[in-house]
Amino acid sequence: VEGNTSLPSRLQSLSELPWFDCWMQRLRTEKKSVHTIRAYTVTARTLSTTSLPGESPLDWEQVKNISVRDFHSRVDPNRGRMDAWLNSIGELKPATINARIAASSHLLQWVGHTVPDWIQRPNRSRSLPRTLGRNELGRVRTAATRSEDPLAQPVVTILLDTGLR
Repeated sequence: VEGNTSLPSRLQSLSELPWFDCWMQRLRTEKKSVHTIRAYTVTARTLSTTSLPGESPLDWEQVKNISVRDFHSRVDPNRGRMDAWLNSIGELKPATINARIAASSHLLQWVGHTVPDWIQRPNRSRSLPRTLGRNELGRVRTAATRSEDPLAQPVVTILLDTGLR
């Protein structure tokens, strides 16, 4: 299946060069941190080495050396690689999935593709509020006792005694 999109004009001069080196140069030009580059590389590796049915698998060293033109075709989101890759990272935590999607979005946009609308980022799981220490609980009870509001002490007592945070 031939893709409908062509290589952006800004990448035409790089079309026969290895995509990974060109993209790394772009990340350095954008002054991405070493940690961001490492995280983006993990995403690029897992996305680009994801095999489609009937396709012979390529290892990372092979994929890294694909030309920009061939890589543009390989990661075309309309070919199903993005779907397969998203399925493979589905068990990760929401924050990790969001970071991987952000990295893949950067890569796709660099190579001239738009990120599909159907990609949904998972909601971040909200952490529970911190529990109060013994001193803090004492201060809350004292403040409720001294409050001018007659309901403050009974409400605070009920909340604290039932374990609500």
